Amino acid sequence: MKKGNIRSHIHRYTLRLKTIAAKSEEDGHLLIKEALQRSLDIILQADPKTILPPYLELDRNDKSVSDLSAAFSVASIDSYHTLKKYFFWLSPRDEEGISWCSIILAQALPFSVFMDNAKYSLENNDFSLWPKATDNENTTDAGWLLYSTRAQDKERLSSLLSDLIGENIGVKWKPVRSTTGSIRKKDQLNPEEKTKALHAECGVDRLHEVKDKLSKWYSSISSHFPDGTKMRLVPTITSVTSLSNKSKFASCLARQAALNAGLASAVTREISTNLLLDRKDPSTNKSFRQVLMEISPKEKPGTSLFHTIDHQFKSDVIVNFQFHPDHALEAHNLIAGLVPYLKDNGHAYHLKMFNPEALQCQAKARWNLETREADSETDAELANLLTEDDDLNFTNEPTLDKPHLAEEDNQDPTVSIQIPPVSPEHVPHM
Repeated sequence: MKKGNIRSHIHRYTLRLKTIAAKSEEDGHLLIKEALQRSLDIILQADPKTILPPYLELDRNDKSVSDLSAAFSVASIDSYHTLKKYFFWLSPRDEEGISWCSIILAQALPFSVFMDNAKYSLENNDFSLWPKATDNENTTDAGWLLYSTRAQDKERLSSLLSDLIGENIGVKWKPVRSTTGSIRKKDQLNPEEKTKALHAECGVDRLHEVKDKLSKWYSSISSHFPDGTKMRLVPTITSVTSLSNKSKFASCLARQAALNAGLASAVTREISTNLLLDRKDPSTNKSFRQVLMEISPKEKPGTSLFHTIDHQFKSDVIVNFQFHPDHALEAHNLIAGLVPYLKDNGHAYHLKMFNPEALQCQAKARWNLETREADSETDAELANLLTEDDDLNFTNEPTLDKPHLAEEDNQDPTVSIQIPPVSPEHVPHM
């Protein structure tokens, strides 16, 4: 930052603002400038040490261009052209009064604390502020991930992929672009009708390298996936040239739309912290996520019972599971019996994730390998209740038979004596 200013939290953001209609272009610029000043005032109120530097590195290196701060406001900027150096890609007001831009904020507070301070003031003044998926100065989509879901943690995946391939990768859930040209407003689809997927973003200058590296994990021939969730990297529509391949692109889009609509899901609230999903057991070198993602449905070996496992949005304790509806019974049984499953299959290390109530409730439960569900004392008692009191059973259901003891258990005890053979010469004669 300029003048040697140091801030611990520096990130790029998308800022959305709303203004009223203006009589002239000059008046419109003035209204937008005033709105940007209000947004900066709110940001400074939430974190007084905030600095808003020029967006491009070229301008940040220009000593004649100062950082915006409490000491140098938006009102101090003379021209609209200079304003765009800070509020990059500042768009004209659209028909709904919305303008967009990209900014950098260098702050003393972490984003979560800053947003807690600024959220309501921003909303009350028709502002929205989102962190960008990646901190690259100029970004583009490397492709979108077929079979991705909204329940997946974007920040976790961004960190995972960045570390995995050694590149700065952002992951964002957004509509898949299905046309190459611009779309007139009247021809645009309703937002609810657009098919969405996770997109991998990277710097423009690293696009080809990133695509090659991601393809090693998410191509059509990939069989092992970084976090166990099967996904395929689909190129953007702008990189598809032939008509036949565009029809294949449409088929991929149809698959994604069907997956979004068809996946089943369930949650567990037995976890005391979902922050340990990827902590590995030192003895097996496997995380909780890995252990469960390796489980196959009984009728479909070689596939994963769960499609995704991730923490619930804005929750530190709830874990969300997604799975094919055909395997719903197995999935629900396993989720309900996580404690005995882990305990009886050599993964007791991961029980530290669970709250005391869950551990106590299932302390005596055992995992049944045949039925693929937990057998608890409560289950056994229910079964036993239905074997009793035939004299009071007025239903059409017959009273259950009590389990028979093994046949050998019902026999009188016997003693077997083994008499060795005796040679004739030793047999006494009369």
